Amino acid sequence: MLKVITELFACLLLLSSCQRADNELLEKMQDIKILGNRDPELAMSKLDSLDAEISTQSKYVQMKYDLLRIRLQDKANIIPESDKPIKEVLEYFTENGSALEKQEANYYAGSVYRDLQDAPTAIGYFLQAEQWAQETGRECDSIMWGNACSNLSYLYYNVTDFHSSLEYAKKEYELALLCDDMWSTTILHLADAYFYNGSTDSAFKYYDLTLDRQIKNIDKNTETLEILLAQYAHNGKKENAEICATLMLAVLDENTHTKTRGANIALGYYYKLKGDTIKALDYFKKAIRESKDEIISIEASRYVYQYYSRHGDAQQAFEYADKFIASYDSMELSMNQEQTAKVNNLFRYYRDREEERKILDENEKTRNRFYWALALLIIVALGATVLFYFVRNRQLQRLNDISDCLDIVNREKSEVDKMLKMRDEELASSKNQLKDVTQELHRIEESKDRAHAELARVSAELQENEKRLEEKSLMNKNVINLLHQVQFELNAEEYLKDLKDSASGKRKLSPKEWNRFYKAIDSIWPDFNEQMCAEDKEITEDRKRVLYLNLAGFSNAQIQNLTGLSRTTVWRIKKEGVIKE
Repeated sequence: MLKVITELFACLLLLSSCQRADNELLEKMQDIKILGNRDPELAMSKLDSLDAEISTQSKYVQMKYDLLRIRLQDKANIIPESDKPIKEVLEYFTENGSALEKQEANYYAGSVYRDLQDAPTAIGYFLQAEQWAQETGRECDSIMWGNACSNLSYLYYNVTDFHSSLEYAKKEYELALLCDDMWSTTILHLADAYFYNGSTDSAFKYYDLTLDRQIKNIDKNTETLEILLAQYAHNGKKENAEICATLMLAVLDENTHTKTRGANIALGYYYKLKGDTIKALDYFKKAIRESKDEIISIEASRYVYQYYSRHGDAQQAFEYADKFIASYDSMELSMNQEQTAKVNNLFRYYRDREEERKILDENEKTRNRFYWALALLIIVALGATVLFYFVRNRQLQRLNDISDCLDIVNREKSEVDKMLKMRDEELASSKNQLKDVTQELHRIEESKDRAHAELARVSAELQENEKRLEEKSLMNKNVINLLHQVQFELNAEEYLKDLKDSASGKRKLSPKEWNRFYKAIDSIWPDFNEQMCAEDKEITEDRKRVLYLNLAGFSNAQIQNLTGLSRTTVWRIKKEGVIKE
């Protein structure tokens, strides 16, 4: 007994010492993590000194160590060679980590895949990091949350999803305001996102806010000034471009600013805006010579080529046209390679997803098989346990069941007898009610027959009245039409008389007057038009006019005056046409 107690005490002591060692290492790693925010290279050298101790520590400490190394490599801008380390870390903390550790593991998984040019996978992990930050609430790492939004904005921009890029740039800005940790780069990200979405007013609002911070010397840096100067100069904002150029030239000497990434082309835009083409040309040439960015080389080559082309220097123009084409081809090749890498990464992403799904399905099937086997084993054990009691009590239970069944049958028989008696009473009552209802139906049928007879009589009288009313209405309409016709014939005769009097002189009638003339003739001789059209279905307008005038009694001379036709034509039409006697 004493030996057992001694061994137990030794185990507890060993466990306590291991726990104390774990805590000491975790504290050291926390100090290294804080140092890494300022000096990641120095922090990595300190982390390397812990390698010998890590192998003997718990799995949790080893995973924290690996995650810290991935974090420091990211801060030191060291591109990872493989995604294997982060996969192991992510798998462990997904199963065993806290919400804060899951946020950090997913964030650095996104960073690794971002550096490996695998945008779809990186976006997925950054979105998971943001989700864990939201679920953690106030205890989350808000700076890491903001960095996740910044990376999402950048990645969505790279895949030309500018709307989503703007959405996450806004989130990054709001988190910076909430945490009182605003930087010029954060404001600049939001301004660029608005600019690429076409909201130039909002973009320059935040560009101006960034410039204000640079003027006040708040986190001033040359890269921010270069971007601002390029945007202001390229978009014709001369006043703000002047301020940016003054700030840049104040903090950089000639040798320094020509070596920065975008200073040359930004100053080239600036001097181009001022109209100093010589200085602009000089800076654009420097940008071509010293920049490794194909986009900057293309923009600078375009300007230099256009300058020499306008000034007639064909040799220089051809030289920079070649550089423009070379830079464009290089950029196109890089873009094609990047696109190919994205497609390959996307394929690998979905292939890995499919493999992971298959592994998870297989694990689930194995787990289910184990549970089924365990359940079967339990069932067999329970069956063996109760079998003896079942056999012993079976006969007694059967007798009890028979007795219970007889009691139930007797109770049910009593209930059935009561129900039958109630049904007989209900049937007698229903017969009486049916008799009353039948008598009521007979009375309703008689009333219905009388109503039908009355309705038929009224309908006959109504039809007779409607017929009389229709006949009277028709008579009234005929009388009115007759009166109108008599009046119109009188008016037509007067109009024809006036027309004959006016036909003595040579003049032409307007189409409106001809239509009025046709209507006057049709009111006097309503069958003439139908007879004329029956004999000649494709009658011309001149022929129609001559025949109508002849019917109205006009002489050949009058017809010539009114129609403007020759005497021979009038004579021929009258001879061939319908002449009403």
